[in-house]
Amino acid sequence: MEKVKIRLLFFGITHDITNCREREEELSDGATVATLRDELMETYPGFRELRSFAVAVNEEYAAEDVELKERDVVAIIPPVSGG
Repeated sequence: MEKVKIRLLFFGITHDITNCREREEELSDGATVATLRDELMETYPGFRELRSFAVAVNEEYAAEDVELKERDVVAIIPPVSGG
């Protein structure tokens, strides 16, 4: 099966969970944002502790069904609390 390479960027607590700011990831062709979320939670159990986290693909917030393409830049954005 074909693979696509994406670049992951981690911010805030997601950086703490992964211990990196950025990395390259290979996913199966046809993988979606939901697929990536599942893989992150399996690889980094700390993600399961988060209430939620947003995913932006190429600087736009992305729904779960967005298909990831070769060379996409995917930002993992932690929950934001305000006051």
